[in-house]
Amino acid sequence: MNNSLKINGVLQMGPVYFFIKILRSRFMNMVFIMFFLVFCGNKISAQDNKELNSGESDVPASTVSSNTNFDGRMLAGLNGDSMFSISMTQGLENFAYQLNSDFSNNNDFEDYSNSGFTTHQSGFTGAISLSDYWKIIPEFEISSSSYGMFENPYYSRENNDTTRIRLKSEYKPVPARWDIDFHYARYDHVLKETDTSFVEEDTTHTMQGIVGMEYIWSASNKMGLRSENGYNKYPELYDEDAYSNNDLYFSFKVTEYTMLTAAYLPSWNKDGSEYLCYRANISSINLKYLSLELMNERKLVPYKPDEVMYSQKFMSNVYDLPPATVNHTELKSEFEGETDAESESFFAIKRAVLKLAGIYERNNNFYNYYPLSGQEQDILSAEAMPANYFNGRVEFVTTFILFTQVIDIDFKYDYYSYTKKNSYDDINITYRPDNIYTCAISYEGSWLEIEWEKSFRDNVYVDPEDDRQLESSLLGTLDIHLKLHDTLYLHSRIINLYDEKYSYREGYPEPGIQFFAGLRVII
Repeated sequence: MNNSLKINGVLQMGPVYFFIKILRSRFMNMVFIMFFLVFCGNKISAQDNKELNSGESDVPASTVSSNTNFDGRMLAGLNGDSMFSISMTQGLENFAYQLNSDFSNNNDFEDYSNSGFTTHQSGFTGAISLSDYWKIIPEFEISSSSYGMFENPYYSRENNDTTRIRLKSEYKPVPARWDIDFHYARYDHVLKETDTSFVEEDTTHTMQGIVGMEYIWSASNKMGLRSENGYNKYPELYDEDAYSNNDLYFSFKVTEYTMLTAAYLPSWNKDGSEYLCYRANISSINLKYLSLELMNERKLVPYKPDEVMYSQKFMSNVYDLPPATVNHTELKSEFEGETDAESESFFAIKRAVLKLAGIYERNNNFYNYYPLSGQEQDILSAEAMPANYFNGRVEFVTTFILFTQVIDIDFKYDYYSYTKKNSYDDINITYRPDNIYTCAISYEGSWLEIEWEKSFRDNVYVDPEDDRQLESSLLGTLDIHLKLHDTLYLHSRIINLYDEKYSYREGYPEPGIQFFAGLRVII
């Protein structure tokens, strides 16, 4: 890109460079503004984010200045690393919005040269209420990342830039409801060659339009249609792609506690169409503490390069994969209960939610990763192959009182099992762990806040054709906020709490334990 340059040896792309330039030249101004907001915070009070989601507010227009949230953080690490984030929401009479920006800079770590990386993401989300039934939701997002590729003999850095624009219109009178949703995204993927000024750069443009209508003719019956149409424009060497996925559904109340939905899903794709697609599900309704749903669908899933290329680091360009015909079966259940426990209790459970799910999927074109040369510190590509998988999921969320203090716990566990068709029995499914779990515990007191998260990731294969694996990892993150003033906190963070030696990609280690400290302002 024309506006790229190096900062601390890291190649920065347009929006990142602009952000860093502002951050550096106005750092002291930013500190002054944050302290000014703290000591003038009596004119700004917090509100729930639900106003942004609903686009509605009970506060009259004359007091809109009181409907503002601000959350700013500045953290510095022992290695010279830094993190900076700002989030602001405001709710007006017929308009609400959220602005956020996150930036992280990590220098070379341990004894690894060219291991530093930067990430940046900024976004805007709004909600404009034109009437009681009509809402427009605009969204705009830019994000960038730049990763050093250690001692890769061919490439020195990988850079990704993304720009997304979305405009959604929701018109929901009774009995008919209409949704129109338009997306545009530009993806720039860059691999910089080692010891040369040559840069491999590819740009992809994606456009997607969705039109949906739902007609509710009674509390027991409804029907609807939805059409999703997309177009992908790839670099010159590749043919562009297009698809149209359609959904015509009917829902009927079978009994007082049961709802049945049947849908026809004809799908067209430039690389092959499927017109015998469907969805059928039966779900529970009107149950106070329990919900159940069983669903089966056969659908044509278009290939979306952003989902394959940007879910892994150090990727080659993959634009020629076919769509996938997927048979998906899912059973979900949720148990939820609340109590009237008071905060003065010695021990009590205020709320508990248990979610159980089982998923079985057959896929004729499962996208599997493989290294281009089969060596360490390689770049990845992907290929399509038939594969099936089972996913069992448990999620438990609770809020309880212990010694008059409120504590939140969020636990998730996923088990995956992959199988291949006979001709592919010797092929490994790569970069997909069998077991994943996370556990997060948070406490918020009058002057102290603590957030602790622990996650486990099982071994993964790195090559479809041999048994090389990345070892499992157990990671932890600890955040401690100490209140210094009504809205000013001393913020500390430890990343990789257990100093685990791990990698997400073969040949590219991740940083060890990282210590950060700084300030946080919440208004």
